[in-house]
Amino acid sequence: IGLASEVTEWESPKTPTAKDVKGHQGFQFTSLRDLLAEPPEVIDYIWDKTLPAGGISTVTAKPKVGKSTTARCLALVVAKGEDFLGRSTSQGPVVYLALEEKRSEVQAHFSRMGALDEEIYLHFGSSPEDALHGLEAAITTYKPALVIIDPLMRFIRVRDSNDYAEMTRAMEPLMTMARVSGAHILCVHHAGKGDREGGDSILGSTAIFGSVDTALIMRKKGAGRTLESIQRYGEDLPETVIGLDGETGIASDAGTISDVETTASTTRIIAAIGDGAMTQTEIRESVEGATKYTIAALHMLHKNGDLHRNGTGKKGDPFTYSNVKMPGVGEEDKKGGFPVPAIYGELENQNHFMPESEDARNQQAASDSGFPEPETVTVERPEPGAVEEGEI
Repeated sequence: IGLASEVTEWESPKTPTAKDVKGHQGFQFTSLRDLLAEPPEVIDYIWDKTLPAGGISTVTAKPKVGKSTTARCLALVVAKGEDFLGRSTSQGPVVYLALEEKRSEVQAHFSRMGALDEEIYLHFGSSPEDALHGLEAAITTYKPALVIIDPLMRFIRVRDSNDYAEMTRAMEPLMTMARVSGAHILCVHHAGKGDREGGDSILGSTAIFGSVDTALIMRKKGAGRTLESIQRYGEDLPETVIGLDGETGIASDAGTISDVETTASTTRIIAAIGDGAMTQTEIRESVEGATKYTIAALHMLHKNGDLHRNGTGKKGDPFTYSNVKMPGVGEEDKKGGFPVPAIYGELENQNHFMPESEDARNQQAASDSGFPEPETVTVERPEPGAVEEGEI
Protein backbone atom coordinates (compact mmCIF):
# COMPACT_ATOMS: atom_id res chain seq x y z
CA ILE A 1 0.00 0.00 0.00
CA GLY A 2 2.88 2.35 0.82
CA LEU A 3 4.58 1.72 -2.59
CA ALA A 4 1.31 2.24 -4.43
CA SER A 5 0.76 5.59 -2.76
CA GLU A 6 4.16 6.81 -3.96
CA VAL A 7 3.43 6.16 -7.65
CA THR A 8 2.80 9.38 -9.57
CA GLU A 9 -0.50 9.74 -11.36
CA TRP A 10 -0.36 8.73 -15.06
CA GLU A 11 -0.87 11.49 -17.56
CA SER A 12 -1.53 10.97 -21.27
CA PRO A 13 1.28 12.20 -23.53
CA LYS A 14 0.83 15.63 -25.03
CA THR A 15 -0.53 15.48 -28.56
CA PRO A 16 1.91 17.24 -30.90
CA THR A 17 0.57 20.20 -32.82
CA ALA A 18 0.81 20.54 -36.61
CA LYS A 19 3.51 23.13 -36.02
CA ASP A 20 5.54 20.64 -33.95
CA VAL A 21 5.30 17.95 -36.66
CA LYS A 22 6.08 20.32 -39.52
CA GLY A 23 9.20 21.53 -37.78
CA HIS A 24 10.61 18.07 -37.23
CA GLN A 25 13.81 17.55 -39.22
CA GLY A 26 13.38 13.79 -39.80
CA PHE A 27 10.29 13.90 -42.06
CA GLN A 28 8.84 16.30 -44.59
CA PHE A 29 5.06 16.20 -44.83
CA THR A 30 2.71 17.33 -47.59
CA SER A 31 -0.99 17.73 -47.06
CA LEU A 32 -3.28 15.58 -49.17
CA ARG A 33 -4.84 18.73 -50.63
CA ASP A 34 -1.46 19.98 -51.85
CA LEU A 35 -0.57 16.52 -53.16
CA LEU A 36 -3.75 16.28 -55.22
CA ALA A 37 -3.14 19.76 -56.61
CA GLU A 38 0.24 18.75 -58.04
CA PRO A 39 0.33 18.04 -61.81
CA PRO A 40 0.69 14.35 -62.77
CA GLU A 41 4.28 13.21 -63.02
CA VAL A 42 5.53 12.55 -66.52
CA ILE A 43 7.78 9.48 -66.45
CA ASP A 44 10.71 9.55 -68.86
CA TYR A 45 12.16 6.26 -70.00
CA ILE A 46 15.65 5.20 -71.00
CA TRP A 47 14.06 2.14 -72.63
CA ASP A 48 10.44 2.95 -73.46
CA LYS A 49 7.86 1.58 -71.00
CA THR A 50 10.58 -0.59 -69.46
CA LEU A 51 13.48 1.25 -67.79
CA PRO A 52 12.43 4.59 -66.24
CA ALA A 53 14.94 7.42 -65.96
CA GLY A 54 16.00 7.74 -62.33
CA GLY A 55 14.98 4.14 -61.69
CA ILE A 56 16.68 0.88 -60.84
CA SER A 57 16.28 -2.60 -62.27
CA THR A 58 17.70 -6.11 -62.34
CA VAL A 59 18.19 -8.48 -65.24
CA THR A 60 18.11 -11.95 -63.74
CA ALA A 61 18.93 -15.36 -65.17
CA LYS A 62 20.71 -18.55 -64.30
CA PRO A 63 24.41 -18.83 -65.23
CA LYS A 64 25.25 -18.98 -68.95
CA VAL A 65 21.80 -17.90 -70.13
CA GLY A 66 23.10 -14.62 -71.59
CA LYS A 67 22.23 -11.80 -69.21
CA SER A 68 25.63 -10.07 -69.62
CA THR A 69 25.41 -10.41 -73.39
CA THR A 70 21.94 -8.89 -73.38
CA ALA A 71 23.09 -6.08 -71.06
CA ARG A 72 25.89 -5.17 -73.48
CA CYS A 73 23.43 -5.16 -76.40
CA LEU A 74 21.24 -2.77 -74.44
CA ALA A 75 24.24 -0.59 -73.59
CA LEU A 76 25.09 -0.12 -77.26
CA VAL A 77 21.55 0.65 -78.43
CA VAL A 78 21.11 3.23 -75.64
CA ALA A 79 24.41 4.86 -76.63
CA LYS A 80 23.11 4.97 -80.22
CA GLY A 81 19.49 5.78 -79.40
CA GLU A 82 18.18 2.79 -81.37
CA ASP A 83 15.22 0.51 -80.66
CA PHE A 84 15.65 -2.58 -78.50
CA LEU A 85 13.26 -5.52 -78.73
CA GLY A 86 10.61 -3.38 -80.37
CA ARG A 87 10.78 -0.49 -77.90
CA SER A 88 12.58 2.81 -78.40
CA THR A 89 15.45 4.07 -76.26
CA SER A 90 16.53 7.53 -75.16
CA GLN A 91 20.07 8.17 -76.36
CA GLY A 92 22.70 8.94 -73.77
CA PRO A 93 26.09 7.91 -72.35
CA VAL A 94 26.47 4.56 -70.61
CA VAL A 95 28.67 3.58 -67.65
CA TYR A 96 29.40 -0.16 -67.59
CA LEU A 97 31.01 -1.86 -64.58
CA ALA A 98 32.35 -5.21 -65.84
CA LEU A 99 33.27 -6.60 -62.43
CA GLU A 100 33.87 -10.21 -63.51
CA GLU A 101 33.85 -10.23 -67.33
CA LYS A 102 37.09 -10.73 -69.24
CA ARG A 103 38.25 -7.55 -70.93
CA SER A 104 38.97 -9.41 -74.19
CA GLU A 105 35.44 -10.92 -74.29
CA VAL A 106 33.77 -7.57 -73.80
CA GLN A 107 36.03 -6.00 -76.43
CA ALA A 108 35.25 -8.77 -78.93
CA HIS A 109 31.50 -8.53 -78.40
CA PHE A 110 31.34 -4.75 -78.85
CA SER A 111 33.57 -5.06 -81.92
CA ARG A 112 31.29 -7.69 -83.47
CA MET A 113 28.27 -5.47 -82.81
CA GLY A 114 29.90 -2.72 -84.87
CA ALA A 115 30.63 -0.35 -81.98
CA LEU A 116 32.95 2.54 -82.82
CA ASP A 117 33.21 5.62 -80.61
CA GLU A 118 29.87 5.57 -78.80
CA GLU A 119 29.81 7.11 -75.34
CA ILE A 120 30.25 3.95 -73.29
CA TYR A 121 32.67 4.13 -70.35
CA LEU A 122 33.84 0.77 -68.98
CA HIS A 123 35.52 -0.36 -65.79
CA PHE A 124 37.08 -3.84 -65.62
CA GLY A 125 38.04 -5.81 -62.56
CA SER A 126 36.87 -5.68 -58.95
CA SER A 127 35.03 -2.69 -57.56
CA PRO A 128 36.98 -0.29 -55.31
CA GLU A 129 36.63 -0.44 -51.54
CA ASP A 130 34.40 2.63 -51.52
CA ALA A 131 32.35 1.55 -54.52
CA LEU A 132 29.37 3.83 -53.89
CA HIS A 133 31.46 7.00 -53.86
CA GLY A 134 33.35 5.76 -56.91
CA LEU A 135 30.11 5.22 -58.83
CA GLU A 136 28.77 8.59 -57.69
CA ALA A 137 31.92 10.24 -59.06
CA ALA A 138 31.55 8.39 -62.38
CA ILE A 139 27.92 9.50 -62.70
CA THR A 140 28.91 13.10 -61.96
CA THR A 141 31.71 12.95 -64.54
CA TYR A 142 30.02 11.12 -67.43
CA LYS A 143 26.35 12.01 -66.78
CA PRO A 144 25.10 8.65 -68.07
CA ALA A 145 21.56 7.79 -69.07
CA LEU A 146 22.26 4.18 -68.14
CA VAL A 147 24.54 2.53 -65.58
CA ILE A 148 25.12 -1.24 -65.74
CA ILE A 149 26.52 -3.06 -62.70
CA ASP A 150 27.61 -6.56 -63.74
CA PRO A 151 27.11 -8.34 -61.41
CA LEU A 152 25.30 -6.74 -58.47
CA MET A 153 26.80 -8.94 -55.74
CA ARG A 154 30.39 -7.97 -56.66
CA PHE A 155 29.43 -4.35 -56.11
CA ILE A 156 27.47 -4.32 -52.85
CA ARG A 157 29.46 -7.09 -51.06
CA VAL A 158 26.93 -8.15 -48.45
CA ARG A 159 27.52 -11.02 -46.03
CA ASP A 160 24.12 -12.64 -46.51
CA SER A 161 22.05 -11.88 -49.60
CA ASN A 162 19.10 -13.67 -47.99
CA ASP A 163 18.99 -11.19 -45.11
CA TYR A 164 16.12 -8.80 -45.84
CA ALA A 165 17.38 -5.96 -43.64
CA GLU A 166 20.94 -6.20 -44.96
CA MET A 167 19.82 -6.24 -48.61
CA THR A 168 17.45 -3.32 -48.02
CA ARG A 169 20.34 -1.26 -46.60
CA ALA A 170 22.57 -2.28 -49.53
CA MET A 171 20.03 -1.39 -52.24
CA GLU A 172 18.86 1.92 -50.75
CA PRO A 173 21.97 3.98 -51.72
CA LEU A 174 21.62 2.79 -55.34
CA MET A 175 17.95 3.75 -55.37
CA THR A 176 18.81 7.21 -54.02
CA MET A 177 21.68 7.64 -56.49
CA ALA A 178 19.38 6.82 -59.40
CA ARG A 179 16.60 9.16 -58.21
CA VAL A 180 18.96 12.08 -57.63
CA SER A 181 21.03 11.69 -60.82
CA GLY A 182 18.23 10.73 -63.23
CA ALA A 183 20.32 7.82 -64.53
CA HIS A 184 18.83 4.35 -64.69
CA ILE A 185 20.88 1.73 -62.83
CA LEU A 186 20.61 -1.81 -64.22
CA CYS A 187 21.98 -4.58 -61.99
CA VAL A 188 22.90 -7.94 -63.52
CA HIS A 189 22.03 -10.68 -61.02
CA HIS A 190 21.66 -14.45 -60.78
CA ALA A 191 18.41 -16.38 -60.54
CA GLY A 192 17.87 -18.86 -57.73
CA LYS A 193 17.71 -22.63 -57.99
CA GLY A 194 14.61 -24.37 -59.23
CA ASP A 195 11.97 -23.13 -61.64
CA ARG A 196 10.41 -20.31 -59.66
CA GLU A 197 8.27 -17.73 -61.40
CA GLY A 198 8.39 -13.93 -61.43
CA GLY A 199 10.13 -12.12 -58.59
CA ASP A 200 10.55 -15.38 -56.69
CA SER A 201 13.13 -16.45 -59.29
CA ILE A 202 15.57 -13.74 -58.13
CA LEU A 203 18.39 -15.12 -55.99
CA GLY A 204 18.45 -13.86 -52.41
CA SER A 205 16.08 -11.79 -50.32
CA THR A 206 12.80 -10.45 -51.64
CA ALA A 207 14.24 -7.04 -50.74
CA ILE A 208 15.98 -7.08 -54.14
CA PHE A 209 12.72 -7.49 -56.02
CA GLY A 210 11.01 -4.99 -53.74
CA SER A 211 13.72 -2.37 -54.36
CA VAL A 212 13.66 -2.32 -58.16
CA ASP A 213 11.30 -0.55 -60.54
CA THR A 214 11.77 -3.23 -63.20
CA ALA A 215 12.64 -6.90 -62.94
CA LEU A 216 13.86 -8.36 -66.24
CA ILE A 217 13.69 -12.16 -66.20
CA MET A 218 15.64 -14.25 -68.73
CA ARG A 219 15.11 -17.96 -69.29
CA LYS A 220 16.46 -20.68 -71.51
CA LYS A 221 13.77 -22.37 -73.60
CA GLY A 222 15.08 -25.26 -75.66
CA ALA A 223 18.01 -23.78 -77.52
CA GLY A 224 16.62 -20.24 -77.36
CA ARG A 225 16.30 -17.49 -74.79
CA THR A 226 13.31 -15.48 -73.60
CA LEU A 227 13.03 -12.16 -71.78
CA GLU A 228 10.08 -10.69 -69.90
CA SER A 229 9.65 -7.84 -67.44
CA ILE A 230 7.68 -7.06 -64.29
CA GLN A 231 7.13 -3.32 -63.98
CA ARG A 232 6.36 -0.91 -61.16
CA TYR A 233 5.93 1.76 -63.82
CA GLY A 234 5.42 1.34 -67.52
CA GLU A 235 4.15 -1.74 -69.31
CA ASP A 236 5.19 -5.34 -68.71
CA LEU A 237 7.22 -6.80 -71.56
CA PRO A 238 5.50 -10.08 -72.49
CA GLU A 239 7.75 -13.13 -72.57
CA THR A 240 9.66 -12.48 -75.78
CA VAL A 241 11.96 -14.80 -77.71
CA ILE A 242 15.41 -13.28 -78.23
CA GLY A 243 17.37 -14.03 -81.36
CA LEU A 244 21.13 -13.47 -81.33
CA ASP A 245 22.87 -12.89 -84.65
CA GLY A 246 25.74 -15.35 -84.93
CA GLU A 247 28.04 -12.90 -86.70
CA THR A 248 27.31 -9.60 -84.98
CA GLY A 249 26.20 -10.80 -81.52
CA ILE A 250 23.24 -8.39 -81.66
CA ALA A 251 20.06 -9.43 -79.82
CA SER A 252 16.75 -9.00 -81.63
CA ASP A 253 13.04 -9.59 -81.07
CA ALA A 254 11.89 -12.89 -82.61
CA GLY A 255 8.30 -12.47 -81.36
CA THR A 256 6.40 -13.31 -78.22
CA ILE A 257 6.75 -16.85 -76.98
CA SER A 258 3.04 -17.39 -77.69
CA ASP A 259 3.48 -16.48 -81.37
CA VAL A 260 6.67 -18.48 -81.75
CA GLU A 261 5.31 -21.57 -80.01
CA THR A 262 2.11 -21.44 -82.07
CA THR A 263 3.92 -21.08 -85.38
CA ALA A 264 6.36 -23.84 -84.43
CA SER A 265 3.35 -26.07 -83.68
CA THR A 266 1.94 -25.48 -87.18
CA THR A 267 4.92 -27.15 -88.82
CA ARG A 268 4.74 -30.05 -86.39
CA ILE A 269 1.04 -30.58 -87.05
CA ILE A 270 1.53 -30.61 -90.83
CA ALA A 271 4.42 -33.07 -90.48
CA ALA A 272 2.47 -35.30 -88.06
CA ILE A 273 -0.58 -35.55 -90.35
CA GLY A 274 1.48 -36.17 -93.48
CA ASP A 275 -0.65 -37.73 -96.21
CA GLY A 276 -3.13 -39.19 -93.74
CA ALA A 277 -5.87 -37.83 -91.49
CA MET A 278 -5.91 -37.32 -87.72
CA THR A 279 -8.39 -36.31 -85.06
CA GLN A 280 -7.73 -33.46 -82.65
CA THR A 281 -6.94 -35.94 -79.89
CA GLU A 282 -4.46 -37.80 -82.09
CA ILE A 283 -2.83 -34.52 -83.06
CA ARG A 284 -2.48 -33.44 -79.43
CA GLU A 285 -0.88 -36.77 -78.55
CA SER A 286 1.49 -36.72 -81.54
CA VAL A 287 2.71 -33.12 -81.47
CA GLU A 288 5.14 -32.02 -78.75
CA GLY A 289 4.64 -28.78 -76.90
CA ALA A 290 1.96 -27.21 -74.73
CA THR A 291 -1.59 -28.18 -75.66
CA LYS A 292 -2.78 -24.56 -75.81
CA TYR A 293 -0.28 -23.79 -78.58
CA THR A 294 -1.15 -26.97 -80.48
CA ILE A 295 -4.86 -26.12 -80.38
CA ALA A 296 -4.22 -22.52 -81.42
CA ALA A 297 -2.04 -23.71 -84.32
CA LEU A 298 -4.69 -26.24 -85.42
CA HIS A 299 -7.35 -23.53 -85.40
CA MET A 300 -5.10 -21.22 -87.43
CA LEU A 301 -4.25 -23.86 -90.03
CA HIS A 302 -7.91 -24.77 -90.56
CA LYS A 303 -9.08 -21.15 -90.68
CA ASN A 304 -6.38 -20.27 -93.22
CA GLY A 305 -7.34 -23.18 -95.46
CA ASP A 306 -4.19 -25.22 -94.91
CA LEU A 307 -6.10 -28.18 -93.43
CA HIS A 308 -9.26 -29.97 -94.57
CA ARG A 309 -11.73 -30.82 -91.83
CA ASN A 310 -14.17 -33.70 -92.19
CA GLY A 311 -16.79 -35.14 -89.83
CA THR A 312 -19.53 -33.59 -87.72
CA GLY A 313 -17.57 -33.22 -84.50
CA LYS A 314 -20.16 -35.27 -82.66
CA LYS A 315 -19.79 -38.45 -80.68
CA GLY A 316 -18.87 -41.31 -82.97
CA ASP A 317 -17.98 -38.92 -85.82
CA PRO A 318 -15.13 -36.64 -84.59
CA PHE A 319 -13.52 -34.02 -86.77
CA THR A 320 -10.55 -35.34 -88.75
CA TYR A 321 -7.92 -33.15 -90.33
CA SER A 322 -5.84 -33.67 -93.46
CA ASN A 323 -3.34 -31.51 -95.29
CA VAL A 324 -4.61 -29.46 -98.21
CA LYS A 325 -1.13 -29.58 -99.72
CA MET A 326 1.64 -31.98 -98.80
CA PRO A 327 4.60 -30.32 -97.08
CA GLY A 328 7.28 -29.27 -99.58
CA VAL A 329 5.01 -29.69 -102.63
CA GLY A 330 3.97 -26.76 -104.82
CA GLU A 331 4.80 -23.10 -104.68
CA GLU A 332 5.73 -21.29 -101.51
CA ASP A 333 2.78 -19.82 -99.61
CA LYS A 334 2.18 -16.20 -100.62
CA LYS A 335 -0.38 -15.19 -97.99
CA GLY A 336 1.94 -12.81 -96.17
CA GLY A 337 4.00 -15.41 -94.37
CA PHE A 338 6.78 -14.44 -91.99
CA PRO A 339 9.94 -16.27 -90.88
CA VAL A 340 9.95 -17.78 -87.42
CA PRO A 341 13.07 -19.14 -85.69
CA ALA A 342 12.88 -22.91 -85.24
CA ILE A 343 14.30 -22.82 -81.74
CA TYR A 344 12.42 -25.41 -79.71
CA GLY A 345 14.36 -28.63 -80.03
CA GLU A 346 15.24 -28.31 -83.72
CA LEU A 347 18.35 -26.27 -82.97
CA GLU A 348 19.26 -27.77 -79.60
CA ASN A 349 23.01 -27.46 -78.91
CA GLN A 350 23.43 -25.01 -81.79
CA ASN A 351 22.32 -21.65 -80.41
CA HIS A 352 24.49 -20.30 -77.59
CA PHE A 353 24.73 -16.86 -76.05
CA MET A 354 28.25 -15.75 -75.31
CA PRO A 355 29.60 -17.52 -72.21
CA GLU A 356 30.09 -15.50 -69.05
CA SER A 357 33.00 -14.93 -66.70
CA GLU A 358 35.80 -17.38 -65.91
CA ASP A 359 34.12 -20.49 -67.32
CA ALA A 360 34.47 -18.94 -70.77
CA ARG A 361 38.18 -19.78 -71.05
CA ASN A 362 37.50 -23.30 -72.23
CA GLN A 363 34.60 -22.30 -74.51
CA GLN A 364 36.40 -20.37 -77.22
CA ALA A 365 34.27 -21.68 -80.05
CA ALA A 366 31.04 -20.58 -78.38
CA SER A 367 32.54 -17.23 -77.47
CA ASP A 368 33.68 -16.57 -81.04
CA SER A 369 30.41 -17.42 -82.71
CA GLY A 370 27.51 -16.71 -80.34
CA PHE A 371 24.71 -18.78 -81.78
CA PRO A 372 24.34 -19.18 -85.54
CA GLU A 373 21.62 -17.73 -87.70
CA PRO A 374 18.43 -19.58 -86.74
CA GLU A 375 16.75 -21.87 -89.24
CA THR A 376 13.43 -20.42 -90.35
CA VAL A 377 10.12 -21.73 -91.57
CA THR A 378 7.45 -19.63 -93.27
CA VAL A 379 3.92 -19.72 -91.97
CA GLU A 380 1.02 -17.30 -92.03
CA ARG A 381 0.79 -14.84 -89.16
CA PRO A 382 -2.12 -15.79 -86.87
CA GLU A 383 -5.04 -13.40 -86.77
CA PRO A 384 -5.98 -11.83 -83.44
CA GLY A 385 -8.60 -13.54 -81.32
CA ALA A 386 -8.82 -16.48 -78.97
CA VAL A 387 -9.81 -19.97 -79.96
CA GLU A 388 -13.51 -20.41 -79.31
CA GLU A 389 -14.65 -23.53 -77.52
CA GLY A 390 -15.99 -26.14 -79.90
CA GLU A 391 -14.64 -24.37 -82.97
CA ILE A 392 -11.82 -26.81 -83.64
